[in-house]
Amino acid sequence: VCSKDNIPGTKWFNGTAKDTFTTGDGAYAGKMNTLLQVALQGADAVGNFAAKACLDYSVTEGGVLYGDWYLPSKWELNEIYKVRSTINSVAATNGGAVIHAGFLYWSSTESDAGKAWLQNLSTTGTQGFDSKSYILEIRAVRSF
Repeated sequence: VCSKDNIPGTKWFNGTAKDTFTTGDGAYAGKMNTLLQVALQGADAVGNFAAKACLDYSVTEGGVLYGDWYLPSKWELNEIYKVRSTINSVAATNGGAVIHAGFLYWSSTESDAGKAWLQNLSTTGTQGFDSKSYILEIRAVRSF
């Protein structure tokens, strides 16, 4: 399940380029990647970063608070891409935000100390990696 809203874009890292060894890629890998990134970057953080933004995210629906969000792995982000039309329809129907066409979204999967995997969630679905210092979009997930 992904959030019905985009979290405001942010950098992947906290401003200090270092290897977090969060290369997990698959179902639920994003959850472990997120927890490790916050633990490894949180101590020297001076602001927000993608994993922390997801971990801090919460939403109340029908009187229930949902706060167990994480930054999706590269694989999980691609699953979002595959069903983006359904996500957009459900989000729009429920007062949420559609996935921004042509925007790049961060995954929690690290490429190396200076780069992380991302995906264009528009019609191309292209995955690649780039500098962790870029400000990209975020779509948090809870479970798959």
